[in-house]
This record gives sequence, C-alpha cells and structure tokens, in this order.
Amino acid sequence: MTSSSSRDVKNRVVLVHSSDELYGSDRMVLQVVNSMPGELRENLVVLLPSVRSGPGGLSRELAAAGVEVRHRALPILRRKDLTQPRALLVLIMRTVALAWWIRNNRVGAVYSATSAASLALVAARLAGVRNTVAHVQEVWEGRERRPLASVATGARRVIATSEAVRDALPRSIRRRTKIVENGIPTAVRPTISRDGATGLRFVVASRWSPRKGLGTLLEAWEATGTPPGTLVIAGSAPELGDAVDVPSMVAQLSHPDSVELVGQVDSIFDLLDGADAAIVPSDKPEAFGLVVIEAFSRGRPAIVAAGGGLDSVVRHGVDGLKFAPRDSAGLALLLRSLDRSDLRELGAQGLRTYENRFSAQAFSHRMQRIWNELGEEIDGESRV
Repeated sequence: MTSSSSRDVKNRVVLVHSSDELYGSDRMVLQVVNSMPGELRENLVVLLPSVRSGPGGLSRELAAAGVEVRHRALPILRRKDLTQPRALLVLIMRTVALAWWIRNNRVGAVYSATSAASLALVAARLAGVRNTVAHVQEVWEGRERRPLASVATGARRVIATSEAVRDALPRSIRRRTKIVENGIPTAVRPTISRDGATGLRFVVASRWSPRKGLGTLLEAWEATGTPPGTLVIAGSAPELGDAVDVPSMVAQLSHPDSVELVGQVDSIFDLLDGADAAIVPSDKPEAFGLVVIEAFSRGRPAIVAAGGGLDSVVRHGVDGLKFAPRDSAGLALLLRSLDRSDLRELGAQGLRTYENRFSAQAFSHRMQRIWNELGEEIDGESRV
C-alpha cells in the first residue's frame, strides 16, 4: 500500500436505501446486510432519508444488528418528481451534496438498494468511486424507465430480483445483470396448524397504494356474497405518493365486520400463523413479492395476481393459486372455491419451495459472488 496513512484507504461501503420502513424492499436491505462477509460489514454505513420524528423500523433493526446508520437529505427518485422542475433541482443539489460526502468519507463502494436510490450511483461517479452496485427490486415501466436507465448505466454491477425485473431493463443494462432471487429467515417456532379453526382466514400485507390491488381484492370480497371467511389487511398508506383509502372501502362493504384492519406491523409471521393463506392482489406486476415466500416459510400458500416476478415464484396448483390482474370476478370465484384441506396441501409444498429456494441461507449463498468481487476490487484499489 502506497498511502501514508490508513485514513487514505477507501474501504468504506455505503448502502443507500430509499425509506426507513419495514416493507418488502426494506426487509431485503436487512438480508443484504446479513449476507455480507465480516470485513465488508465492519466498514458498512447505511444511509437512509431524513425522518421527521425519530427512527423508523428499518433503522431500528439495523442499529440492533450493530450497523452504522445515518439519516441524510438523500436524492430519492419519486415518480412525481420527474415532471416538476423545482423537485429536479432539489435532486441535483442533493446528488452533489452526497457526492461531496462520499468523496470525504473514505468510500470504496456504493450500493444502491432500490431504483429510487439510484442517484447514489451518479453521486459515486462524481466522487470518483467506480465500485458500484445497483440492486433493482422493481419492474421498470412507463415514463420512469428512461431516467432510471440513464442513472443506472454506469453501475459496475446490476442485480435483479427476478427474470421479470431483468427483462424490463434496457438491453445495455440487461446484458450484465445477475438475477439474485430474494431469501428470508423465518420465525423460529413450530408452524401452527389451522385444522379445526372456524372459517378461512386470509392475510394481505402491503402499502396501500393503487398499484397493490387492494381495490380489486375488496371488490372480489364483496362479489363473493357471503364472505368466505375473514380478511386481514396489514399495512398503511405510503408516506409519499398516491394512496387508496382502505378504511373507507371496507366501511362500504356489505359485511365490513369480515375484514380486520391491523395497520403496519413489524413482522407478518404472527398474522400468517393465524391464517390459511396470503393474498397478493397487485394490479401492476410485482418485481418479486416478498410476502409470498414469507407465507411459504410458515407453510401457507399464496393466492396471487399472475405476472411479473410472482410467475417465477408461485406455481399454480402446486404451492399457490393465480388469477388475472384486476380480475375481481375471477378472484371472487377462486375465493368461493377454496377449502382448508386444499390450502393445507398447497402450503406444505410452499414450505418445501421456501426451504429449497428462498431461505436466508440460499440468498446469502447467491450473494457471495457479488461480495467476493466487490471486496477484491476495494482491496485492490486501496493498494494503488
């Protein structure tokens, strides 16, 4: 090493994420961090957006794991910002400020954990950091596709969570993209049997945004006539962006008492253990659908809107069931046809699917090639 002081060694890894909550992509940040080998993790700093009233769920979990977390005014891309000149100016200023911070904090690698955080890759280039990773956990579509492609083009490595995510990328990025399917730990406790319980019980957990299909689900629930059981809805309206008024929609049902609103929860496992199946009713294609493998890990099947990453995770009639997106009538027909014995058999296969493909150990194994290459490059550049 030719530098005269350890202060000159650029070995810090910065992971930039777009929210401080505990939804799908937030929980995957925890798994990304847990999969890191010791030396990289020791030099890790996670940057999260500034919060108005104390730390959120993700920062609490990271701090409990001994990870350094900092909140900053980050350049986070939101759909509405793409058409507002003032918002674009703020993004530019924050990108430059982040580049300055990177340049002055011995950063050797920058990891963008979501597409919304991908301006961190631009900041890294401005700061002269070449070792960058873009973790794409969304299906790029519509007007956002071109700006996202422009900021991610310079990423040294690109990770996609599913074939659907990779296939939506521009060809120039797709060629060097590795698919790394998500994986999670499950609750350390026996799986609870639902045999003998009265009535079927379903769980849906997501942000209450229009693309998540909660309107389609509640239309289907109403169309069943007599509800097929109890529907448990976890989640809340997003802090930014469009939202649907789920409580109002529930209040308008013929049987509102058949729906339980439980709000945002730190862990979905208690809800899954008390349910017969999870439902993912998304109107737009999901990049992956983390709640599906959470359900599988507890021996519960998933009922999902076909398309996107869900098609590569759920096998219809094997470990789950599928219906056409936005097809509330088709979903209602499916819900009316279910019984506990069928769901139990699907859930048993779902557990095997989880153990074979989607455990935390499987995810960590898939990530090791990424970490090995990144660590070698950081180490090599620190000796230049």
